Amino acid sequence: MLRIERIETVQVPPRWGLLRILVEGGLEGYGDFSVEGQLSSTEALVHELSEHFIGKDARDLRRLVRGCYDQNFYHGGPHYMSALGGIETALWDILGKSLNQPVHRLLGGAVRDKVKVYRWAGGNNNSPEAAAEEASKVVSEGARALKLNACPPLAAIDT
Repeated sequence: MLRIERIETVQVPPRWGLLRILVEGGLEGYGDFSVEGQLSSTEALVHELSEHFIGKDARDLRRLVRGCYDQNFYHGGPHYMSALGGIETALWDILGKSLNQPVHRLLGGAVRDKVKVYRWAGGNNNSPEAAAEEASKVVSEGARALKLNACPPLAAIDT
C-alpha cells in the first residue's frame, strides 16, 4: 500500500501554486494548482479536498479522484478543477515512480517525440522598448518562440 500521509502546498511568485503528496516509504508526487490571481483560494481548496485522500492508497487514484469529485455537490469551475487536477497529477507521479515507469507509458504511451515550448519575456507594466530589450535577451539565450506583454496592466472599461 502507498498510504498518503500528507499534502503540502506552496505559492511561488508571481502566480504559481505547487503541491506535493507524500506517501509512506518516502515516495512523493508533484502537481500544480495555479489559478492566476487567486492562488490563496485555490490553495485553501487543495487543503479542504485533501481529507478525501489522506490515509488512502495512492495507487487507487482513479477511484480517489472520481470519488472526491462525486462527493462534492459544488464541483467544477477553475478553482475546484485546478485543485483536484493538481492532486491527480501528483498521484500519477507517485504511481509512475512506484512502478519505475514514466507517466506517459501508464497513460498509453508517447504521442510525440518533441514538444514546442515558448519562453515568457516581459512583465505586466513595461514599455515597448523594455519588452523588446528583454525579448532580444531571451532570443540570444536560445529561445525560438516568445510570449510577451508590452503594455500597461488591463483595467476595467468605463461604460
